[in-house]
Amino acid sequence: MPNERGFLPRELKDNRSTVHGLVLAAFLFGGVIGGTVGRFDWGNGFFYDLAVAMNASRSANSETHTAIIAIDAESLSSGSLSEIPRTLMQPVLAEALNTLLEARAKAVGFDILLSYSGNRWQPDHDKPLIRALYEGRGRVVLGRSSNSLPAAPFVAALGFDRESLGAMELLPSPDGIYRLVNDRTMLVGGEDVPSLVAATLANAGRDMPSAIALGDGRAAFSLPVYGLSDLLSCADTAPGLLREAFVNRIVFIGSWLDEEDRKRSVTRFVRPGPEPVLPGTSPEGCALRPIAVSASDGTLPGVLLHALAAEAVMADRIIRTVDWPYLVLLASLATGLGVFVSLLLSPGYSLPLGGALAALIWGLSCALFTGMIWLPPAAPMIGILSGTLLVFPVRFLNERARRHGIHRAFRQYLAPEMVERILRDPSQLHLGGEVRELTVLFCDMRGFTAFSEKMADRPEELVRILNRLLTVLTEPILKHGGTVDKYMGDAVMAFWNAPIPDPEHARHAVAAALDMLAAVERLNEEVFAGEPHSKAEGGVFRIGIGIHTGAAIVGNMGSEQRFDYTAVGDTVNLASRLEAQCKTFGADLIVSEDTIRQTAGRQAAGLAVLELDEVLVRGREARIGIFAVTGGPEKAETAEFIRLRERHARFLEFCRHGETVEAQQLGLELVRENPSLGPFYKSKIGGAEAGSGEKSVPIMR
Repeated sequence: MPNERGFLPRELKDNRSTVHGLVLAAFLFGGVIGGTVGRFDWGNGFFYDLAVAMNASRSANSETHTAIIAIDAESLSSGSLSEIPRTLMQPVLAEALNTLLEARAKAVGFDILLSYSGNRWQPDHDKPLIRALYEGRGRVVLGRSSNSLPAAPFVAALGFDRESLGAMELLPSPDGIYRLVNDRTMLVGGEDVPSLVAATLANAGRDMPSAIALGDGRAAFSLPVYGLSDLLSCADTAPGLLREAFVNRIVFIGSWLDEEDRKRSVTRFVRPGPEPVLPGTSPEGCALRPIAVSASDGTLPGVLLHALAAEAVMADRIIRTVDWPYLVLLASLATGLGVFVSLLLSPGYSLPLGGALAALIWGLSCALFTGMIWLPPAAPMIGILSGTLLVFPVRFLNERARRHGIHRAFRQYLAPEMVERILRDPSQLHLGGEVRELTVLFCDMRGFTAFSEKMADRPEELVRILNRLLTVLTEPILKHGGTVDKYMGDAVMAFWNAPIPDPEHARHAVAAALDMLAAVERLNEEVFAGEPHSKAEGGVFRIGIGIHTGAAIVGNMGSEQRFDYTAVGDTVNLASRLEAQCKTFGADLIVSEDTIRQTAGRQAAGLAVLELDEVLVRGREARIGIFAVTGGPEKAETAEFIRLRERHARFLEFCRHGETVEAQQLGLELVRENPSLGPFYKSKIGGAEAGSGEKSVPIMR
């Protein structure tokens, strides 16, 4: 949740140098990350492959500019090819090259190393291939390796043209996935030579960028691939079909065997689509059938990677990468955003939101990829998560300290479950001053001064007994959701409806008071059991409780060094005065008419209540009715109490109407029946004898 004190938490607001340091560190860290993370390093490769899969079309594409002649297992085992060793296939390759040239292929690249001359085995064995290479000068490229060249006769046939030789090596990304095809290759001896793709494109009249990212997942499974044997079968019978298949196309010839030249590529997450379909109908004796590309093991033939790079150039589908300065800036801004999020939100929200923003960056990267722009997301994603985590420990510790402070501050005043409610939802807690309707309870021990004087020689025992008494009084308050405000010697103040709202605060306060009275009775039995001398000395505990409901100011009050969560106001004062009246009237629990009104009509409203009087409170003009609560619903429903309540009400009517004789007679009976309220009845009888009647209104100071 947003910080209620402003943009910054207090510990950071008071130390702005910390904030400035965090912001500066964020931008520097983001810049470092953006500068060191490459296009396919540090997780970018994984995200790139996912983007390829998400943007790949599964449909076959007939509008291709590149084709492949595969030296596959089926071709090597078919017909006359099955009897020819692979090192002596020069005549077969010559026939294939002538066929492609006659079909008007734009350029032909050999992704095989023709390092062996068949002339050693048979004179003029290489002559057909030499002638085909010579006739294809300017359209044919032979593959070379870092340490090997094609046989000299073949190089000579091409006129020793450097553009007719291309390095076949491909360099993988750090994770072993082949994603880039470079225009130049550095040989073992340090020689910088064109790559096979760059040389082939040059022969086709196209320039190649310094590097091509393989990102067209569709093309990987839609480029036409034909077996060598199928090409040869159609050489004489279907020249028109071959021209339709290869005219103006770049053709690569290479191995298509499962056991060699297989490379892990960007298509590892792309599922193959339907096989490409050759236009037209194959005549009799021609079996030009497209070969399906298999990627079940996550690899592709190396020749296909060369073809994909050439296809990207020919189709003008070159993936552009966001330039390094912009990537550094984006990473810095993302890190700063992470810091901003952590400063603005609580720890419970900042980290999930940081993750959501990182996912948003990934989504942006995927969206740009549809337009052939690659935004490496790892740097900004790392930046925003790092920025979030950079402040997260500080914010987390601050939040933990705040929660600990709440728990420490309120565990003395509230029940543990109430404290947990505040911790789960701090919005319920208003620590600043506010006016709120409260039910306030004051409780005081009767005769404690005399009791303490008798135990003056035993201070430890006195403190132990007092603490036990206060514990017994506190437990019902906490049980019924009250807030223990303070202890004042042998007195306790508590209130309800703050800091957590309680719609039935009056009923809960009265219920707590009744439980307190019952708890004191049990304590008397425990402490003074078997000690009749203590009872004789007046050592039996007795308390008086006053309760009033009304508006009060509640909040943290005190000095900057020490403060308490407390309530002040006339409501608090009146509750204290009601407690003081317990001595006057002989009642254990006196509540105001406002409290009785709050409990009326609610569950368990059937309290054993006896009206006492209407009194004037110093500082108030209106009278206030006060009542004695002698028990809960179970007592209120007894026949004995119902009879007492009726006789008590009749007694009050006699007093109010000046019927002295009747009041005296009934009052003396009530004193014998209900001795606990004897002082009240005697005071009313005395007032009747004086002839005051209803004109005598007690003043509560």
